Amino acid sequence: MSIIGRKIISFDVKNNHINYGIGNYLFGRVRVKKFGEYKSNIKFEIDDLIVVNLPWDLILHLSIETPGIVNEKQLREYLSIEISQNLGIDSSELYFDYVKPISDKINVFVVKEADLKVYLEKIKSQGIPEPDVAYPDILKEVLVLQKYVGLNLYFIVTNDYSGTLILMDKNLRHMRFSYLTLEYLNKVVTDEFGINIYETEKSDDINLK
Repeated sequence: MSIIGRKIISFDVKNNHINYGIGNYLFGRVRVKKFGEYKSNIKFEIDDLIVVNLPWDLILHLSIETPGIVNEKQLREYLSIEISQNLGIDSSELYFDYVKPISDKINVFVVKEADLKVYLEKIKSQGIPEPDVAYPDILKEVLVLQKYVGLNLYFIVTNDYSGTLILMDKNLRHMRFSYLTLEYLNKVVTDEFGINIYETEKSDDINLK
């Protein structure tokens, strides 16, 4: 690792399908150098920053009020107690992190220690080193959306989940997750209109669109 730069290798894991990206972090910015389907052919170095996504079936999402707590250490202690009480799980059996709030409510993401251990073993079997950073899957969508200023609402549908994100500039103000999938939405559209959701894009029928 150089003094001002570092190589980042990120992995997007979807069941048995894995994509990867390699970039250089330099002066506060990341420049992507390579990306594609992962085939266990990357040579890792000890200084590499390894980043992986966490699938939503592992994550518990809570919205917790944090009345006037500014100090980060006090905030983490407060959240640890609140999470433990809300979920009925001892704080030693879970990991959590949060998105810094712009209001008195904070978005907290929790994963059980046992579930995380199983997941890390799974990706290790695919040749991926233990990650330095693990992030909730839907938050990768926020990286694309942060370029829009003001108050914006986004509805995201993927093959595995859906969610609503409300951003104020680059700050995540609120989030709601659901298990509505693109496959289910496609079935609803097909049953209703006799044409699937992908075919509507190529249709000449303006009313159908």
